[in-house]
Amino acid sequence: AIKQQNMRRKKNKAEKDALLEGDKEPEDDPLAKTGRLFGGMIEDLKRLKRRYISDYKDAMNVQSFVTFVFMYFGSIAPIIAFGSLLGEKTYHTFGLPETIIASALGGIIWGLFSGQPMMIIGPTGPTIVFEGVIYVFAKENNINFFPFRFWVGVWVFVILMVVVITDSSYLVKKFTRFTEEVFAALIAFIFIFEPLISIDHAFKYHPVDADYCTTDYCMKDKNLNLTYEDNETLPTTASTSYPTTSAMLYGNMS
Repeated sequence: AIKQQNMRRKKNKAEKDALLEGDKEPEDDPLAKTGRLFGGMIEDLKRLKRRYISDYKDAMNVQSFVTFVFMYFGSIAPIIAFGSLLGEKTYHTFGLPETIIASALGGIIWGLFSGQPMMIIGPTGPTIVFEGVIYVFAKENNINFFPFRFWVGVWVFVILMVVVITDSSYLVKKFTRFTEEVFAALIAFIFIFEPLISIDHAFKYHPVDADYCTTDYCMKDKNLNLTYEDNETLPTTASTSYPTTSAMLYGNMS
Protein backbone atom coordinates (compact mmCIF):
# COMPACT_ATOMS: atom_id res chain seq x y z
CA ALA A 1 0.00 0.00 0.00
CA ILE A 2 2.85 2.39 0.85
CA LYS A 3 4.58 1.66 -2.46
CA GLN A 4 1.39 2.38 -4.36
CA GLN A 5 0.93 5.69 -2.56
CA ASN A 6 4.49 6.73 -3.36
CA MET A 7 4.00 5.80 -7.00
CA ARG A 8 0.80 7.86 -7.13
CA ARG A 9 2.54 10.86 -5.58
CA LYS A 10 5.38 10.65 -8.08
CA LYS A 11 2.90 10.33 -10.94
CA ASN A 12 0.86 13.32 -9.75
CA LYS A 13 4.02 15.38 -9.28
CA ALA A 14 5.23 14.50 -12.78
CA GLU A 15 1.86 15.48 -14.27
CA LYS A 16 1.86 18.75 -12.33
CA ASP A 17 5.39 19.61 -13.47
CA ALA A 18 4.45 18.85 -17.06
CA LEU A 19 1.46 21.21 -16.85
CA LEU A 20 3.59 23.96 -15.32
CA GLU A 21 6.23 23.62 -18.00
CA GLY A 22 3.52 23.81 -20.64
CA ASP A 23 2.30 27.14 -19.22
CA LYS A 24 5.76 28.71 -19.32
CA GLU A 25 6.72 30.95 -22.20
CA PRO A 26 9.60 29.68 -24.28
CA GLU A 27 12.76 31.53 -23.35
CA ASP A 28 14.35 33.57 -26.10
CA ASP A 29 18.06 33.37 -26.72
CA PRO A 30 19.28 37.00 -26.90
CA LEU A 31 22.38 35.87 -28.84
CA ALA A 32 20.51 33.76 -31.40
CA LYS A 33 21.19 34.66 -35.03
CA THR A 34 18.02 35.99 -36.69
CA GLY A 35 19.38 36.26 -40.23
CA ARG A 36 17.78 39.63 -40.98
CA LEU A 37 18.82 43.27 -40.73
CA PHE A 38 18.38 44.76 -37.26
CA GLY A 39 17.06 41.35 -36.19
CA GLY A 40 18.77 41.30 -32.81
CA MET A 41 17.69 44.85 -31.95
CA ILE A 42 14.07 44.15 -32.91
CA GLU A 43 13.98 41.06 -30.70
CA ASP A 44 15.50 43.03 -27.82
CA LEU A 45 12.79 45.69 -28.15
CA LYS A 46 10.09 43.00 -28.08
CA ARG A 47 11.51 41.55 -24.87
CA LEU A 48 11.87 45.05 -23.42
CA LYS A 49 8.23 45.88 -24.17
CA ARG A 50 6.99 43.00 -22.01
CA ARG A 51 9.09 43.95 -18.98
CA TYR A 52 9.62 47.72 -19.21
CA ILE A 53 6.83 48.74 -16.79
CA SER A 54 7.70 46.02 -14.29
CA ASP A 55 11.31 47.25 -14.18
CA TYR A 56 10.02 50.39 -12.43
CA LYS A 57 7.16 48.85 -10.44
CA ASP A 58 9.33 46.14 -8.90
CA ALA A 59 11.88 48.72 -7.79
CA MET A 60 9.36 50.74 -5.77
CA ASN A 61 9.84 49.01 -2.43
CA VAL A 62 11.95 49.42 0.69
CA GLN A 63 14.13 46.40 -0.02
CA SER A 64 15.37 47.98 -3.23
CA PHE A 65 16.80 50.94 -1.29
CA VAL A 66 19.66 48.79 0.02
CA THR A 67 20.42 47.75 -3.55
CA PHE A 68 20.45 51.40 -4.64
CA VAL A 69 23.01 52.30 -1.99
CA PHE A 70 25.15 49.27 -2.81
CA MET A 71 25.11 50.03 -6.53
CA TYR A 72 25.98 53.68 -5.89
CA PHE A 73 29.13 52.90 -3.93
CA GLY A 74 29.92 49.98 -6.24
CA SER A 75 29.81 52.38 -9.21
CA ILE A 76 31.46 55.49 -7.73
CA ALA A 77 34.52 53.69 -6.34
CA PRO A 78 35.98 52.51 -9.70
CA ILE A 79 34.97 55.81 -11.30
CA ILE A 80 37.08 57.76 -8.78
CA ALA A 81 40.00 55.33 -9.03
CA PHE A 82 40.13 55.08 -12.81
CA GLY A 83 39.18 58.74 -13.30
CA SER A 84 42.22 59.83 -11.29
CA LEU A 85 44.40 57.43 -13.24
CA LEU A 86 42.97 58.76 -16.49
CA GLY A 87 43.96 62.27 -15.46
CA GLU A 88 47.54 61.11 -14.94
CA LYS A 89 47.60 59.34 -18.30
CA THR A 90 46.40 62.39 -20.20
CA TYR A 91 48.29 64.93 -18.06
CA HIS A 92 44.96 66.24 -16.73
CA THR A 93 43.61 67.01 -20.18
CA PHE A 94 40.49 65.34 -18.83
CA GLY A 95 40.18 63.29 -15.69
CA LEU A 96 37.98 62.74 -12.65
CA PRO A 97 35.28 65.45 -13.11
CA GLU A 98 34.70 64.52 -16.75
CA THR A 99 34.65 60.83 -15.86
CA ILE A 100 32.00 61.32 -13.16
CA ILE A 101 29.77 63.41 -15.45
CA ALA A 102 30.11 61.01 -18.39
CA SER A 103 29.44 57.95 -16.23
CA ALA A 104 26.38 59.58 -14.64
CA LEU A 105 24.84 60.60 -17.96
CA GLY A 106 25.63 57.23 -19.53
CA GLY A 107 24.11 55.38 -16.58
CA ILE A 108 20.91 57.45 -16.65
CA ILE A 109 20.39 56.97 -20.39
CA TRP A 110 21.24 53.27 -20.12
CA GLY A 111 18.78 52.83 -17.26
CA LEU A 112 15.93 54.65 -19.03
CA PHE A 113 16.23 52.33 -22.00
CA SER A 114 16.70 49.28 -19.75
CA GLY A 115 19.97 48.19 -21.28
CA GLN A 116 21.91 45.05 -20.48
CA PRO A 117 22.33 45.09 -16.67
CA MET A 118 25.73 43.37 -16.86
CA MET A 119 27.17 46.20 -18.94
CA ILE A 120 29.79 48.29 -17.16
CA ILE A 121 28.98 52.00 -17.41
CA GLY A 122 32.19 53.78 -16.53
CA PRO A 123 35.96 53.58 -17.01
CA THR A 124 37.78 50.27 -16.81
CA GLY A 125 41.36 49.10 -17.14
CA PRO A 126 41.28 48.62 -20.93
CA THR A 127 39.73 52.05 -21.53
CA ILE A 128 42.42 53.75 -19.42
CA VAL A 129 45.15 52.05 -21.43
CA PHE A 130 43.38 52.94 -24.66
CA GLU A 131 43.02 56.62 -23.74
CA GLY A 132 46.67 56.80 -22.70
CA VAL A 133 47.83 55.32 -25.99
CA ILE A 134 45.68 57.75 -27.97
CA TYR A 135 47.03 60.73 -26.02
CA VAL A 136 50.67 59.71 -26.53
CA PHE A 137 50.07 59.05 -30.24
CA ALA A 138 48.44 62.47 -30.70
CA LYS A 139 51.26 64.31 -28.91
CA GLU A 140 54.04 62.48 -30.75
CA ASN A 141 52.47 63.31 -34.12
CA ASN A 142 51.54 66.93 -33.26
CA ILE A 143 47.79 66.22 -33.49
CA ASN A 144 45.20 68.11 -31.48
CA PHE A 145 44.00 65.55 -28.95
CA PHE A 146 40.30 66.43 -28.60
CA PRO A 147 39.41 66.44 -32.34
CA PHE A 148 41.41 63.23 -32.74
CA ARG A 149 39.56 61.64 -29.80
CA PHE A 150 36.23 62.77 -31.26
CA TRP A 151 36.86 61.00 -34.56
CA VAL A 152 37.96 57.88 -32.71
CA GLY A 153 34.54 57.92 -31.01
CA VAL A 154 32.79 58.42 -34.34
CA TRP A 155 34.51 55.38 -35.84
CA VAL A 156 33.65 53.28 -32.79
CA PHE A 157 30.02 54.34 -33.27
CA VAL A 158 30.12 53.38 -36.96
CA ILE A 159 31.59 49.96 -36.18
CA LEU A 160 28.95 49.30 -33.52
CA MET A 161 26.18 50.32 -35.90
CA VAL A 162 27.48 47.87 -38.50
CA VAL A 163 27.43 45.13 -35.86
CA VAL A 164 23.82 45.99 -34.94
CA ILE A 165 22.63 46.22 -38.54
CA THR A 166 24.17 42.92 -39.60
CA ASP A 167 23.10 41.18 -36.35
CA SER A 168 26.68 40.13 -35.66
CA SER A 169 26.40 40.13 -31.86
CA TYR A 170 25.86 36.35 -31.96
CA LEU A 171 29.60 36.01 -32.60
CA VAL A 172 30.14 36.63 -28.88
CA LYS A 173 29.21 32.98 -28.34
CA LYS A 174 32.28 32.00 -30.37
CA PHE A 175 34.65 33.62 -27.89
CA THR A 176 36.34 31.22 -25.51
CA ARG A 177 37.72 31.57 -22.01
CA PHE A 178 41.21 31.62 -23.51
CA THR A 179 40.48 34.90 -25.31
CA GLU A 180 39.28 36.50 -22.09
CA GLU A 181 42.27 35.31 -20.07
CA VAL A 182 44.81 36.53 -22.65
CA PHE A 183 43.21 39.98 -22.69
CA ALA A 184 43.09 40.12 -18.89
CA ALA A 185 46.75 39.08 -18.70
CA LEU A 186 47.70 41.90 -21.09
CA ILE A 187 45.91 44.50 -18.95
CA ALA A 188 47.46 43.10 -15.76
CA PHE A 189 50.95 43.24 -17.29
CA ILE A 190 50.45 46.87 -18.32
CA PHE A 191 49.29 47.94 -14.86
CA ILE A 192 52.19 46.10 -13.23
CA PHE A 193 54.82 47.50 -15.60
CA GLU A 194 53.72 51.16 -15.47
CA PRO A 195 54.13 51.61 -11.69
CA LEU A 196 57.68 50.32 -12.06
CA ILE A 197 58.32 53.00 -14.67
CA SER A 198 56.88 55.65 -12.33
CA ILE A 199 59.14 54.49 -9.50
CA ASP A 200 62.17 54.64 -11.82
CA HIS A 201 61.29 58.20 -12.89
CA ALA A 202 60.77 59.25 -9.27
CA PHE A 203 64.29 58.17 -8.33
CA LYS A 204 65.74 59.87 -11.41
CA TYR A 205 64.10 63.23 -10.67
CA HIS A 206 64.29 62.98 -6.86
CA PRO A 207 67.23 60.77 -5.93
CA VAL A 208 68.02 59.76 -2.37
CA ASP A 209 71.29 61.73 -2.52
CA ALA A 210 72.37 64.42 -4.95
CA ASP A 211 75.65 62.57 -5.60
CA TYR A 212 73.68 59.69 -7.06
CA CYS A 213 72.20 61.90 -9.76
CA THR A 214 74.24 61.11 -12.86
CA THR A 215 71.52 60.79 -15.49
CA ASP A 216 70.46 63.30 -18.10
CA TYR A 217 67.10 63.74 -16.35
CA CYS A 218 68.74 65.16 -13.23
CA MET A 219 71.42 67.22 -14.97
CA LYS A 220 68.72 69.28 -16.69
CA ASP A 221 67.63 70.62 -13.32
CA LYS A 222 69.99 73.36 -12.12
CA ASN A 223 69.14 72.80 -8.50
CA LEU A 224 70.37 69.24 -8.67
CA ASN A 225 73.83 70.40 -9.77
CA LEU A 226 74.33 72.19 -6.45
CA THR A 227 76.03 70.49 -3.56
CA TYR A 228 75.58 70.85 0.17
CA GLU A 229 78.61 73.21 0.34
CA ASP A 230 76.88 75.78 -1.92
CA ASN A 231 74.55 76.55 1.01
CA GLU A 232 72.12 78.39 -1.28
CA THR A 233 69.39 76.19 -2.66
CA LEU A 234 69.43 72.56 -1.64
CA PRO A 235 68.15 69.97 -4.09
CA THR A 236 64.71 68.54 -3.48
CA THR A 237 65.66 65.02 -2.57
CA ALA A 238 64.30 62.40 -0.23
CA SER A 239 67.22 62.96 2.19
CA THR A 240 67.11 66.78 2.30
CA SER A 241 63.49 67.83 1.82
CA TYR A 242 62.33 66.71 5.27
CA PRO A 243 65.17 68.32 7.33
CA THR A 244 64.97 71.66 5.52
CA THR A 245 61.19 71.79 5.79
CA SER A 246 61.35 70.96 9.49
CA ALA A 247 63.96 73.67 10.12
CA MET A 248 61.83 76.29 8.36
CA LEU A 249 58.74 75.21 10.28
CA TYR A 250 60.33 75.29 13.72
CA GLY A 251 62.16 78.52 12.88
CA ASN A 252 58.89 80.29 12.08
CA MET A 253 57.27 78.98 15.26
CA SER A 254 60.10 80.30 17.43
